[in-house]
Amino acid sequence: MSATAAASASLAATSTSLTISDYTGTWYYQANAAPHAACSAAVSTTSATLSGLTSGASYTYSAYADSTCAPDSLLATAAAFTATGSHSVSTLDGALFSSYQVGNYQSTQQQGAQAFTTGSNTGGYTLSSIDIRFGVKYGTPTDLVVTLHAASGSNPNTSATLATLSGAKSPASGAHTYTCSGSGCDLSASTTYFVLLAAPGSTGASTYTVNLTTAAETNQPSNNGWSIADKGRDGILGSWLDMLAAVKMKVTAVPK
Repeated sequence: MSATAAASASLAATSTSLTISDYTGTWYYQANAAPHAACSAAVSTTSATLSGLTSGASYTYSAYADSTCAPDSLLATAAAFTATGSHSVSTLDGALFSSYQVGNYQSTQQQGAQAFTTGSNTGGYTLSSIDIRFGVKYGTPTDLVVTLHAASGSNPNTSATLATLSGAKSPASGAHTYTCSGSGCDLSASTTYFVLLAAPGSTGASTYTVNLTTAAETNQPSNNGWSIADKGRDGILGSWLDMLAAVKMKVTAVPK
C-alpha cells in the first residue's frame, strides 16, 4: 500500500489542507503532538481541512488507515509547517469620542500620527493593511497621503518614510483600507511605528476628519502582544502634541 501526504499553510488564514494520494480508502489523521491528539473522524475524500490552527505555531500531521490511528496503519506523515495567519490590533469600532482634522486647518497644514507597537514574533511581521475611520470632509481637501514611519522618541520620524500605503485619496465618511507593499512594510518585533496622515495638496479651509476613540484595543488572535497608543499625535507648525484620544484604526500584519 502506497500513500503520500502533504500539508501547507495559507498566509491568509489559520487553516490548511492535509492531502493524501495513491490511497482510495477511508482514512484518518492525527496531530503529531505529545501526547497524541485524538484520531480524527473518518475522511472519505483525498483532502481534510485542518482548522483552528494557532498563528505562528508549528504542526506535523500523519494520515492513518485505521480509526484508532494505530502506528502500524500509518499511511504517511506530512512535512512540518507553520501556520501564518494574520494578526491584527484594532480600535476601529470603538465608540466615537472626538475628531481631528488633517489638511489645511485654519490656514495651516496639519498632520496626524498614530503609534502602534508590534507583537513579539521573533521573525517580525509584514504589514498588510491599515484601516482608518473618517468623518465628514470640510471644503475640498485633496490627495490624502498615508505613510509608515519609525518612531523618534514619542513622535514619528518624518525625515524618513518606510512605506507609502495605497488607498483612497479623498475618503468619504466611514472606514477605508490602505494597503502596504514592498520591503518598507517589514516590521520588527516589539517595536513602535507611526501611521502618518497628511493632505499637503489641500488649500483654503479644506480638511479630512479622522475619528478618535478612547476604546481599548481588540486583538485577533487574542494576546498577540500588539497595542495602539492611547493618544494620537497632532502635528502642526513643526511641533507634535497629544491628540485628545487615539485614531480609530486597525493594523493587520502577517508573522514572518
